[in-house]
Amino acid sequence: MTKERDDVLHKLGQVYEFYDKKPTNSHVQFWLNALNGYRPDEILAGFDQHIARGKYMPKPVEIITIMDEQRSLRRARGTAAESHGQQTPEIAQAWITYMRFAFGMSLGARALPDAPAMPLEQALEIVNREAAKYDRPDSILPEHRIESYWGSAA
Repeated sequence: MTKERDDVLHKLGQVYEFYDKKPTNSHVQFWLNALNGYRPDEILAGFDQHIARGKYMPKPVEIITIMDEQRSLRRARGTAAESHGQQTPEIAQAWITYMRFAFGMSLGARALPDAPAMPLEQALEIVNREAAKYDRPDSILPEHRIESYWGSAA
């Protein structure tokens, strides 16, 4: 037996004791089968959360629901944290690079946002691809259009 499995079994015993129940071997095996696929730390936290808010002895589905909710929250927090620290998306970075190249640091009264520098050749490829995808040749100055996207009219 591993320490993690022992911890889960101990917690299960505590839960049964807390709710004044007596576990049988088949109960324990049923719980272990139902919770298979979850990490021991998730299982322990799931039981702790249920004890904090549940009136009755939990069923596996209740603990699984708690663990799934916690996974969803962690994913959402992780996604938010990743997007908060995320670099400028490549397409936006390409358009900013192109606009700076074609029109200078600002366009009219609006300054362009800061973005990491991108090689001009790469930026031109991306902006031509994106403009062609949406059939917007007017988005790119004629002298910057790439023939493979616009044909000989480039």
